[in-house]
Amino acid sequence: TQGMVLKDGVKMSKSYGNVVDPGKIIDEYGPDTARLYMLFVALPEKELEWSDKGVGGCFRFLKRLYSLIDAPKSENNLKDSYMVSKTNSLIKKTTELFDKYQFSIAISIMMEYTSALIKNKQNISTKVYKESLATLCLLLAPFTPHTAEEIWNKLGNKTLISTEKWP
Repeated sequence: TQGMVLKDGVKMSKSYGNVVDPGKIIDEYGPDTARLYMLFVALPEKELEWSDKGVGGCFRFLKRLYSLIDAPKSENNLKDSYMVSKTNSLIKKTTELFDKYQFSIAISIMMEYTSALIKNKQNISTKVYKESLATLCLLLAPFTPHTAEEIWNKLGNKTLISTEKWP
């Protein structure tokens, strides 16, 4: 069953009438959500169990990520060194996982990082906050290129994120 796509525990196939139309998912959630979900649940050594609930979870994550554009106007830097350390760790771990094609784990780590950024944003200086979000966008760009590009642009960057170097 390696590499097989399942829905409700049954092999997904036209003959079973349980095929998920990616067009409907893209229409409802957007292409980045569809791409993120597939990369998040697709482990090379296991079959992919399709879940509409999981698609919704990826969509909510991207909405949370997008909400980070509104940077706090803060010079409170109590958590600056903490976030810089988390950012460096994120870059290192994500790069290692990306090189091993372990995308689902890399995405999980970026989701955790996003939660830490949200939790601590009132205690991070504007400079460190924007640098943290920019780095997160660079790491997410291969997974969610449209969302990453839009946030990158709204952060004031004049270049395309797709032309930037990996952090």
